[in-house]
Amino acid sequence: MANSPDSAEFQERMHRLEGLIREAERLTDPAAKSLVQRITQALFELHRDGLERLMERIAERDEGLLADCGEDECIGGLLVLHDLHPLTVEERVQQAVEGCDIPGLELLDVFHGAARLRYEPEEGTSAPDWRPVIERAIGSRAPEITGVEIEGLPESTAGRVALTVL
Repeated sequence: MANSPDSAEFQERMHRLEGLIREAERLTDPAAKSLVQRITQALFELHRDGLERLMERIAERDEGLLADCGEDECIGGLLVLHDLHPLTVEERVQQAVEGCDIPGLELLDVFHGAARLRYEPEEGTSAPDWRPVIERAIGSRAPEITGVEIEGLPESTAGRVALTVL
């Protein structure tokens, strides 16, 4: 589609929206603040209902297209935002882990917004700091994940790290 935003443009729009929401939260007039919240909620619900109907129609006609929608970073992000993504968060985190192509990395579980992984390097190899690669991969597929814990990384990089959520 010629007019569809690329990933960077989409991310910029999301950041701009986040900034506007933060600005609205700082309003001191209770009536104005309440009005902005009601408008935002109504707009969100309207878009969610429309997207839900669209996804139902796509699912009835073409499962492949439904999967393609979930794979698209912009569309997939909107579907996650509205809790309409065709894949579960666990499935998307698993795809992210597999996409890292790091031997010895496996998903253990996803619980309360955090992904728990295990890294077991091959015998005789050193364990580089894979954390940035893994976090980027998970963040792009499952932005609702708020933390990643990776067992088996060297002590200096092990632990839970909070991710930015859109």
